[in-house]
Order: sequence, then C-alpha cells, then structure tokens
Amino acid sequence: MSSTRPTVVRLLSLSALTTALFVGALAWGSAALMLAVATTPGGRFTALAVVLGVPALCAVPFAWGLRQRREPALAGLGVLLSLGGLALGYAMHIAPEASADPDAALRSIYLGDGAHLRHGLANIVPEVDQFTFGSYLMGPIDPYLDPGQTQRVRDLFQGIYGELAQDPDFAGMGSAMGWSYRELFGRRWDVGHIYVYEPPHSSDEPLPVLVFLHGWGGPFLGYQWVFERFADEHGYAVVAPSFGMGWWRQDGAMEAVEQAIGWIDQQPELDGEHMILAGLSNGGPGVQGAALAFPERWDGVVFLSAVLELDRIFGLGESLAEHGTPVLVITGDAERRIPLEYTQAGVESLRMVGAETSFEVYPGEDHFLLFSQPSAVMERLGRWAQSELGPGDRRAGTRPPPEPGS
Repeated sequence: MSSTRPTVVRLLSLSALTTALFVGALAWGSAALMLAVATTPGGRFTALAVVLGVPALCAVPFAWGLRQRREPALAGLGVLLSLGGLALGYAMHIAPEASADPDAALRSIYLGDGAHLRHGLANIVPEVDQFTFGSYLMGPIDPYLDPGQTQRVRDLFQGIYGELAQDPDFAGMGSAMGWSYRELFGRRWDVGHIYVYEPPHSSDEPLPVLVFLHGWGGPFLGYQWVFERFADEHGYAVVAPSFGMGWWRQDGAMEAVEQAIGWIDQQPELDGEHMILAGLSNGGPGVQGAALAFPERWDGVVFLSAVLELDRIFGLGESLAEHGTPVLVITGDAERRIPLEYTQAGVESLRMVGAETSFEVYPGEDHFLLFSQPSAVMERLGRWAQSELGPGDRRAGTRPPPEPGS
C-alpha cells in the first residue's frame, strides 16, 4: 500500500501538469493570434501580457527542478512575469470606465444588480478586437462565410468602430459584452442592462423611442453607433435591452423587453406611448414575441436582416393588422444566412392576413447589410417612420411629425 501511494501522487501530479500545459498552450495560442490581429492598445497589451506571462508560469516547475541554475532561471521567469504584469496593468489602466453622467447622450444602464465590469476581459479588450479575433476563429467553420466574405465583414466592423472611436461618448463607454459571454459558461448574465441614446433636442416634448433588440453574439456597441444616425436625424431616443448572446426565444426574453418598457415609462423625457420595435438577425424572434406580448405599445415594427419565425407569422400578422401597426422588412438579395426566399415567404404571410408591410431588398447585400449600408438603411428607416407614423400616431393621433434634424 505504501509503495503505491507515491505512484498515485506522481500520476496525479503528471496529470495536473499536463492539463496546465494544455490550457497554457491554448491560452498562449489565442493570445498570439490576438496580438497579431488586434488594432487597439487595449487588445495588444492584454495579448502581450498573456504571451509573456503564460510561458513563464508554465516554466516555473521546470526551473524549480534545476539544481545548478535554479536561481537565474527563476530570475529570468520573474522578469517575464513582471513585463507581462506591466502590460496587463497598462491595459487595465486605459480600459473605459463607462460614463455615469445621467445627462450624457449615450448611457449604459443596469436595471438589475449588475454593474460595468471595467476590468473584465471583455472591457479591457475593445469590442473591435473581440470581433476581429472571433472572425479568424469562426470564419473557417461558418458555412455561410468564405474567406473573402470573412475579410469583408472584418473590414466593415473595423470601419464602424473606427468611426465610433472618434466620438468621446462612444469611445468612453466600454463594453457590456462581458455579461453576455457569461451565458456561454452557464453563469448568470441577466442583469437588466440597457443602452440608451438620446439625441440633442431643444423641445420640451418627450422623445419617441425606438426599442432595438440585438442579434446573436450580444449587444455590440457598434449597433448603437449606427442607430445614432436615425436618432439624430428623426428625433428618436434609442433604447436597446441586452439579452445574453441573443437567444430571444428562451425564457426571460419578454421580461427583458418588459423591464425596458417599464424604465421608459418612468422617464419624463421619453414618450413611451410612441415607440417603434426593431430587431436585427436573431433579434427577429424577440420582435415577434414582443409584438405579440405587448401589441398596444408599438407604433411600428421593423425587421432588419432578421429571422421571421414562420410557425407564428400568421398570428403576428393578425395581431399587427388588428392594432393597425405597420411593418418594415429590410434584407439583401445576397443574404445566405436567412435566404431571400424565406424572408419573402414571411412578408407574403404578413400581407395575407392584412398586416401593412413594406419590403425593401438591397441588391448585392448580405446578412451584414446594417454595417455595409448604415446610412442607406437608417435613411430608409427614417422615410418609413415619417410616412407611416409622421402624420399622426395610429393609436392616439397625438404626436406631430418630428422635424428633420431635430
């Protein structure tokens, strides 16, 4: 018995060491890729910290086992760890704090018990680098993306975030993606987060609201940057509830929308009686659910390159028709993820049951239409809002048309 115990201990130690080396190699490889593709100081310094620190940590047991050169080996590893610590410390130092100013145009608000994770990895590494890194991992396994399309999507996102970085309000906002990533690991993520953008306005009248539901992947700040154009031009506030990775069909989705509506109703500067509901991609099921759950709350409903769940499209259309709620559907004819024929079937079903549905198809555009044609899409959304809702709200008839540029 006594002879087998050391053997078991050695095997367990070897297993732990092998696991640590595997995890370390995975972390080092990921960091090396991030270091190669990152475009921001936060991404580069965070990656550099891992590239330097992980090998040093993994080498400590081997250095400790040296008899004659233990001290210089450990000293060298200490230098690497110190440099990695300095790099990480700098990345944490420059990480955005997120404005707490209640009068800021853009706000990140937690209606539950969450808070901005300033020193979380998803805030230290800016979203543009998160997406760029992810595109190199997902590109080879995503059946809807070939290498050329993957590069195009990277360029689109980097362009949007390049513009965003020039605006102090957006650049200093940081990211709420850390809470969304928690869903992937089975951790609690539903903390009632919303982004709120209120355009500059001089009128004492409350602003109508566009409620936006993000797609799969989480509440990228780039979405808010695109919708800022619509908000500024047409005098709408934009409220965007976060819902994990964007599975809007699962439990809790309608509660997240309801919580956002409740918050809007409590804000004197926002007009909760005049709201548009919009969703992108996998936010489409969330729009369908919220349009059915709260039909009296929406002046209009918008689907942007969105999933239209055909199993409940007739019920949706009947409800929209009953409440006189117009619909706008926007997609591209090169869409592969949600084929044009699929979207056309949804539009025809809505029209069949009497829902007033406008349908816009952009030639040559794919699933990332919102980022490839942001100005055109926001301009089309604005024209639809003016023509369908401008002459007066369909329920109350009390809101005058917003002045262009207000």
